[in-house]
Amino acid sequence: VTKGNRNTSVVAPQALFMMNDSVILENSRRMAMTLLNKKDLDDWERIQLAYERTLGRFPSEAETRQVLDFLSRLDSLVKSRENNFEERRLVSWQSLCQALMACNEFMYLN
Repeated sequence: VTKGNRNTSVVAPQALFMMNDSVILENSRRMAMTLLNKKDLDDWERIQLAYERTLGRFPSEAETRQVLDFLSRLDSLVKSRENNFEERRLVSWQSLCQALMACNEFMYLN
């Protein structure tokens, strides 16, 4: 029996590409730099903008809180390897941008 509707999910090669490819790493870093250079925005507003640019929607309040927690935890982890606050912040935001680009919602249009 054929099925005309495929479940939307990311297969292993796609996930690996989104985690390791230089195009994704460069673009996620560029996006993070753009977000961080917007000095008139606070982190809450930057998260709103990141979601809007990648997923075409605003995050829920719960998602925004989860992202703020993620950024804080990642900063703590990176602190052991990087003393420079600005570089740590860039690494954290780059990771967020990369995660948004790797999610199913980014890859599949409903």
